[in-house]
Amino acid sequence: MSGVRRAQRAQGAPGLDALLCREVAALAASARADPRLLARPVRIVVPSNSLRLHVASLLVRQLGGGLLGVVVQTLDTLARSIAEPGAEGPPLQAAYPLLVRRHARAEPALAQHLD
Repeated sequence: MSGVRRAQRAQGAPGLDALLCREVAALAASARADPRLLARPVRIVVPSNSLRLHVASLLVRQLGGGLLGVVVQTLDTLARSIAEPGAEGPPLQAAYPLLVRRHARAEPALAQHLD
């Protein structure tokens, strides 16, 4: 199985859902025939969490259960996984206030302004 896929078109959301299910079913069949393919997961990247939930539930309903080696994720989580490999939880930005306070305490001119 090649990593390069050609662009495809479908008529509306139902057509796109059917096309996606056919493609993922074919990839799943290939992985059953050659389990080494599971080392390279299939990533389906969508723009929003609501669409991620829709696609994941569609695949489970249409293809009969969980799919090993298939990841449905948002563009944001894909970008975060690339920028912060192995990071868990919220993005690093959530830690900025804590990190700023910690470093400010080490600077006398700033530490006097902390609570």
